This record gives sequence, structure tokens and C-alpha cells, in this order.
Amino acid sequence: MKLFRILFYESVKLLVRLVRWVYYAKRATVNGGKVQHGGPCIIVSNHPGTLMDPLNTVVHMRRRIHFLANASLFKTPFSDWFFTNFYCIKVERYVDTGGRPLNNKNSFRLATEHLTRGGCLYMAPEGGSFEGRQLHKLKTGPARIALNTEQANGFNLGLEILPVGLNYSNPSEFRSELLTIFGEPVKVASFKNDWEADKIGAVRKLTARIRQHLLDVLLATADEEEDKLLAKAEIILQNDNPMPLFEHYQRAKDILREIQNWRKGQPEKYSNLKALTTAYFNKIKKLRVSDEAFVKMQHAGFKQNWPAFILTVVVAFPFFLLGYLSHFLPLMSTHQICRRLYDDPVWAPTFKPLVGIVAYLLFIVLQTWLVYFFSKNTVVAAAYILVFFPAGLAAEWFIKKWKLFLEARRICHLAKRNKKEVEAVVQLRKDILSSYSSVPRAN
Repeated sequence: MKLFRILFYESVKLLVRLVRWVYYAKRATVNGGKVQHGGPCIIVSNHPGTLMDPLNTVVHMRRRIHFLANASLFKTPFSDWFFTNFYCIKVERYVDTGGRPLNNKNSFRLATEHLTRGGCLYMAPEGGSFEGRQLHKLKTGPARIALNTEQANGFNLGLEILPVGLNYSNPSEFRSELLTIFGEPVKVASFKNDWEADKIGAVRKLTARIRQHLLDVLLATADEEEDKLLAKAEIILQNDNPMPLFEHYQRAKDILREIQNWRKGQPEKYSNLKALTTAYFNKIKKLRVSDEAFVKMQHAGFKQNWPAFILTVVVAFPFFLLGYLSHFLPLMSTHQICRRLYDDPVWAPTFKPLVGIVAYLLFIVLQTWLVYFFSKNTVVAAAYILVFFPAGLAAEWFIKKWKLFLEARRICHLAKRNKKEVEAVVQLRKDILSSYSSVPRAN
């Protein structure tokens, strides 16, 4: 059983790597060297992506991680057997017990024993998965387990808490972006004096420290309003001056700091910025164009390069057609199944990749068989498998470029009919950019 568990764990990790490569258009990891922690460790992260969050975290680590999992996952006999035997420790929340007092004594004991043996444990201290980029109130479980474990070992264990920031562009969206940042670890033994003086106070202090370390590696907005305003600012600035994921994150961090300062100290400036941003995005939505198209149209060389662009698109059309036809059925099947499978949008980041895996595997097999059936040629069937994913990426590129071209043409026609309206929209965009003039941007 032990060998099977190890093989299963490593197989799942390999599958997760493959899913990440397909599901996310861009991925980046910062401070990845911190994950190769050899001693006892508790990994904590934000939790907007349900079951994908622990997978996206531990996929970077060579060692096998145990997970503190919600009791709701253990409801059926099979799921109870599965999660209990495959590196999970059940922990109860009030939402799982229906009001019955929590009974996590055995769970905490198992966690302490695992950490004492030098193991590594993953926990989501928010206690649940939430939409948006807000970091919700942290539960005290990680701090209590950590401090009790260190006490049981005379505060000589060397246990550390490693914060991980999972910065999704949209955890529910296929071909979105993910930036994973590993933060500075918290040494639990440094809270020994606090624990000996006041156990409850020490737990609160360590929980507050964990929260601060998580905030250091996250774009954590205060609420949905702030989140939407930041997201629109990110679109404008990234189109104005594209940056790699981490550099973009750092710039967005500065933007968020400005927004929060204005909201607290300069409410009029904040309200004006929000009004400008809302007006701009309402305008381009009405015109059925994107912010990227407006940026491209302001570049003198864009129109001059249209002939070359159209030629490139024409040459790419056969690859687009192959990719579109190959991926249409698995994509549509995944979308329709997910719509009927869950009502809670919070679970979308879990169901979409899982359903997509099954749908894609089934349709790859089916479509490859059809290619072989009609061609009667093994080489042709093998070639189809090899070009399946590259053709999908070509289709994705083609659709984005063609959409941008059509939007740019729409702006050109509008400028001929109503130049002042276009100039007003461009001015709105410039006013928004000037509001963030203190944020460094490359030329």
C-alpha cells in the first residue's frame, strides 16, 4: 500500500504539471528555492481556487506533502477511505458539523506527529475558498498546531511556516495566468516566550504574523469594489506597457497601495478615478472594442503593418481551422458539463481542469481513432496526436489576433464618422494613466 500511495502521489503531481501547462497561458514562480525546505514545515496559502490551490502549491516541492482537508470532503465511505489513505488529515469546521461542537483533537494529534517526524503539512488558513483577491480572516489552526508541536518538542524542532501567494488573473478562466510567490518563512520557536507568557495571545500574535507574510506575497484587495478598480487599472497599464508576470505584480502592488491611500485620505480623488475608469470601460464596451485595440491604434506602425499582419493570418488559417475543429468538442463538452455539475462558482477552478482532463483524453482518443479509420495510416494518426495541442495554441493565437484586427478596423471607421468621440475616449484613457503617474513604468 505504501508503494502504491507513493506512485499515486507522484503520478498526480505529474498530471498536475501537465494540466498547469495547458490550463494556464502564463505561469511564473518567485523564490522557488524556498520550497526545498528539508525540515518540519507548515505551508499556508490563500484559497481562491478550491482544490487547485494545494496542488498549485505543492507541485513545486520534491517531498510528499500531507494536507489538512475540510471534513466535507470525507462524507462518503469512498471519499473517506480515499482522502484518509492519500496524505489527508480531516479537520472539522462548524459548517461541516451542523452546529455540533468541533472535534479536532485527533486531527491536531496526527498533524503534530507528522510534523515531529520532520514532515510537511499544507493548510489553507482562511478555512474555505472565496472568490476575489481579498485575504479573509485567518483561522488560528495553523498557529495552534505549530505552537503545540514546538512545545511538545521543547521548542527545539525548528518548525517553520512557509507563506505562499497564489496570484491568479482569474482562477476560473481557461488560459488565464498564475504567479506563485514563496514568502519569508516564520520561525515558530521565536514565539516561545509569548507562548509561555500567554498561550492565547501567542496564537493570535503568530496568526497575525502569518497574515502579514501572506499579504507580502499577494495582491490583496479590501473588497470587491477595490478589486474591480485594480483589475481595470492592470488592464490599462499592462496594455500600455506589457511586463512579465512578476514585474506586473510589483507594479500592481504599487497601484493598489495608491488606490488604498486615496480611498482613505483623498476620497474625492478616489471617487474621480473610479468615475473616469467606469466611464472609459463603459465607452469601449458600447463601441464593442477592447482597451488593447485602442492602444494598438495609437501606434503609428500598426496601420502600416496591416498587410503583413493579414498575410500572416491567412497563412495561419489552416492551422487555426485544424486547432479549432480539434478542440471544439472537448471545450464545449467541458463547458456544458461544468454548467450542470455545480452551482457554486467557487468550485469552478477545480471542476474545469478535472472535467477538461477527462473530456480531452476521451476526445483525443476518439478523434485519433477517426483519423486512423478514414486514413488507414498509423503515421497520419500519430501525427495528429503530435499536432493536437500546437494546433490548439495556433487557434488561440489566431482568434486573439483576428479579434484585435476587427476591433482596430472598427475604431478606424468610427474615427472617420465621429472623430471627436474617439478622441474623447482616448482622452479618458490618458486621464486614467496620468492618475497613476507616480507608478514606475518603462518607456
